[in-house]
Amino acid sequence: MQKGQVVIIKECHKIPELVGQTAIVLQVFPPEEGKYPIVVGVQSGEHKNKTANFREEELEILPKGTEGIPDIFLNT
Repeated sequence: MQKGQVVIIKECHKIPELVGQTAIVLQVFPPEEGKYPIVVGVQSGEHKNKTANFREEELEILPKGTEGIPDIFLNT
């Protein structure tokens, strides 16, 4: 997974409302640095513009052509 990719959240036990929402990958840390190494910015739903951490298997990458980081996440 790479920074800037658009994903769909497939699984989230802590905040189940995030399942099915779109998000953008903001940061990817090495797996040894934590249990949830992928930081995403949620782009839809009631948690829009919030960040959350996930494991790779909890996210599904959307097809190319949908990448791009919104300005709101570039200044955080």
